[in-house]
Amino acid sequence: MMGFNEITYTIDSDGKIVSTSLEWDEFAKQNHAPSLCKGAVHGQSIFDFFESREVRDIYRSLLERVCRDRRTIQIPFRCDSPTERRFYNLTIAPPVDGVINMTVSHVQTKERDYCSLLDVTIDREGDLISVCSWCKKFHITNDWVEAEEAVGRLNLFSSAATPRITHSICEDCMESMSELL
Repeated sequence: MMGFNEITYTIDSDGKIVSTSLEWDEFAKQNHAPSLCKGAVHGQSIFDFFESREVRDIYRSLLERVCRDRRTIQIPFRCDSPTERRFYNLTIAPPVDGVINMTVSHVQTKERDYCSLLDVTIDREGDLISVCSWCKKFHITNDWVEAEEAVGRLNLFSSAATPRITHSICEDCMESMSELL
């Protein structure tokens, strides 16, 4: 996580963001997402930040399970940048005093060559492609592939347009999530 190992935040029983650690804002700014700084997210439902209904429903189910079973769960995921593969764990703890504690822990970072498909500062148009919210593989012609392979298959080296991205879940990650649910 570029200089820190952990981000924490809490949500209330309705899923509204109650608090965020200082690292939250730093990470948002480093990733060109100032609209996600604490001033904009506090009091908002965490579910409003998932554009995909499928992803939103999975997170709702995970939170319900943590609350129902009163057991902490840990979910591996990636949050890649154009030049890094970044591996994290999301730990969701049962509610204490009405709030659910969420901790994002950095596991590993691997450098990669620049990948325009992951650059949020690039204008996007045209086709819409899906990326798995957990493993960050892209859905290209019935297959889930790493960003670099997606760039090649989509012929983005010779294309002027970078496709728009939507979030989903691949079959492998859905199988892993099913075990947690």
